[in-house]
Amino acid sequence: MYTTIKIRKETARKLARLLGELTSKYERRVSYDDVINHLLDIASRKETSVRRKGHLSSATRKLLEMIDQPFEEAGPEDYKEYGYEDIEG
Repeated sequence: MYTTIKIRKETARKLARLLGELTSKYERRVSYDDVINHLLDIASRKETSVRRKGHLSSATRKLLEMIDQPFEEAGPEDYKEYGYEDIEG
């Protein structure tokens, strides 16, 4: 079964450009249906990835929270980079 959808000309140009890229990549004829399914697959993978991040263990979530927190006691001198010549030994 086929259907017609209305899209803006700029969207049609972007789809045509992607159609060309996929045709070149896969070295075969690609349809607009293939292009749209390709985009839907990418969106589905991103959604799945976002959902997985929500299923992190409590320890992982706590670690990520700790990484994101700034250190209140830290000053500019704590962010200075040192070279090996600064180390006496």
